[in-house]
Amino acid sequence: MNASLWVPVVLVLASEAGSPAAICGQEHKTEQSTSVEGAKRFVGTCRGKPQPEAIIDNVLVFKMEGNQLKGMMRNYEVERESDGQPRITRDEMVPLPDLSVDGGTVSWKKGTSESVRKVTLISYDEILFEFVGISRSNGQETRVPVSYRLKREK
Repeated sequence: MNASLWVPVVLVLASEAGSPAAICGQEHKTEQSTSVEGAKRFVGTCRGKPQPEAIIDNVLVFKMEGNQLKGMMRNYEVERESDGQPRITRDEMVPLPDLSVDGGTVSWKKGTSESVRKVTLISYDEILFEFVGISRSNGQETRVPVSYRLKREK
């Protein structure tokens, strides 16, 4: 008989204190809303030259779809003509894979490689784009850090 009295008491205390599922749900909502607010800071279009002599700007576009940050990046190739003049052979906007937002930084992996790319807010109207690229010369590959600033379009 004592055991049957304990069951209702335990259930009442658990419901008044909040179930673990409810508590976790509240933490998840707070974490998610913080992440959404952080992601919203990146929304917009940014452009900049990867090198001063570049003939084309790199462009990153971020937008919110529901509670998720989505992005697109300009993907292009430039070849040199026989006379040394640059020629754009490919120029397209490609979607970025799943984006991870951590405070003032958004990062993503390119393809199946371990190459992580990221952008960091420098100010409201400027971001820093960083990644480690691969330079191929004389049949050898070298990992090369790349970083440059992009300005937000107004």
